[in-house]
This record gives sequence, structure tokens and C-alpha cells, in this order.
Amino acid sequence: MEKASEDKIWAFNSGNYYERESVKPFRVVVGDAPSTLKVNSNFQYSFQTENSKGDLVYAFFGLPEGLVADRKTGKISGTIAQPGIYTLGCEVADQTGSSAEGFVTITVLGAEQTELSNVQLDTKVLYKFDLNEIRKEQISADRELFDALAVVNAAKAKLAAKKSAFDQLEAQLALAETEADKAASEAAKAKAERERAAERLRLTNKALNDAQDQLNLALLDQAAASDAVIAAQDAVSKATARFNTADVALKAAEVAVQKAEADLSVARENLLKA
Repeated sequence: MEKASEDKIWAFNSGNYYERESVKPFRVVVGDAPSTLKVNSNFQYSFQTENSKGDLVYAFFGLPEGLVADRKTGKISGTIAQPGIYTLGCEVADQTGSSAEGFVTITVLGAEQTELSNVQLDTKVLYKFDLNEIRKEQISADRELFDALAVVNAAKAKLAAKKSAFDQLEAQLALAETEADKAASEAAKAKAERERAAERLRLTNKALNDAQDQLNLALLDQAAASDAVIAAQDAVSKATARFNTADVALKAAEVAVQKAEADLSVARENLLKA
């Protein structure tokens, strides 16, 4: 089936959904479909897309009784038993989350009709109408419907973008919280290290103070020892002086004794001579 040219696709020139800021927007391409067919005749039509990514999923609306649609291929097939003007619409999404809509309008004639100028309603009342006017009104209503759907999709896209931005913010917040927790953990470790270093410094200062006290005591002991040495040296000097005096006295006594002995000897000799 040939694809319709872009100038035949009303949605391509609409001023809303399809004029996205994209070089190749994802969109539904409406191909040639039988605009008129008889009731109970076989009908087949496939919605086509451009610039899709991955597998597609179709949703359909406006399908009359007797038609079935394939959600994976976009194909509609079957028979329509009731005459009338029908708009067959679809919404399709690809794997990137992009979505687009498209529709075709078909006229189903009764078995004996050559044009659709009346419709038998359930009340058995024959309703007559101008086919061209009805088709115009139907196309206009369909366009309004799909414009509304386009606005909904645009809102969905904005919501998705905002949700994506929110998710990014949440991810950034989670990352920031993780970094903050990591920083807090590092700060706690640094604080513990500072406290341990401060304790080591305190112990070192105490050891230095104790060593200084010991040094001061040693210096005091050294000063006291120096005074004792000086006192001992004075005592030794005095003792030496007393010893020298005693030695002189002893020597004088020895001389006196020797003189006394000599005098005694002379006296004895004189006594013997007498």
C-alpha cells in the first residue's frame, strides 16, 4: 500500500502536535484507504509510521463492530454490517516513549446504495442528511478530537520531561546526600585523628615537663653536691693545716726530747764523775 503524500495528511500541517522541534519527528502516516465500501464487504487497512524507534504498540478507537485490529502491526481488518460514516483512529508509541495519532474516515453504504444519503437508526426512523456536509462535519470533529489528543500528548510529554528533570534532581540529591555522608564520615575520622594527635601531644608535653622537672632536680642535686665538695675541700684544707701544725709541734717535741736526753746523759756523766 502506497503512503499518502504529506500534503494529503491534515495533521502534518496542523499547528500543534506535529510541529515539534525535531528534524524527523515520530508520526503516523495515513495511507490510501477505501473511502467508500459496501456493508459486509472485506475491509483491510494498516496505519503506517515514520521515524519510529524499536517495536511499536498501537491503541485503536472508533472501530465499529465487525473490525479487529492488531496492536503490534497497526492492521485493521474485518467487515462492517451497519451503514454510516466511521472514523478509525489509532495512537501509537515506540520504545523511546514518543507517541503520535492518526485517523482515516470511511463511508459504509448499504447493499443497494450508491451513495449514503440516509441512515436507519435503532428507532427505525429514517434519518436523511447531506453526505458532503456530514463528511465535512465528521472530518472537522475528527480534527478537533486529534488536536485535543495532541494537546494531551504534549502535556504528557511536558509531564514526562518534568518527571525526568525531577528524577535527575532526585538522583543529584541522592548523590549529594551520599557525598555529604561521605564528607561527614571523613570529618568524623579527621576529628578522631585530631583528638588522638592532641592526646599524643598532651602526653608528649607531660613527658617533656616531667623530664624538665627531673633535669631541674638534677641541677639542684648537682649544685648541692658542688657545695658539699667545696665544704669538704675547706675541711680538708683545715685538717691539713692542723696536721701541719701538729707535725711541727711533734718535730719540736722530738727535738726537745733529744735535748732532754742529751742533758740527762751529761747529768749522769757528771754524777758519775763526782
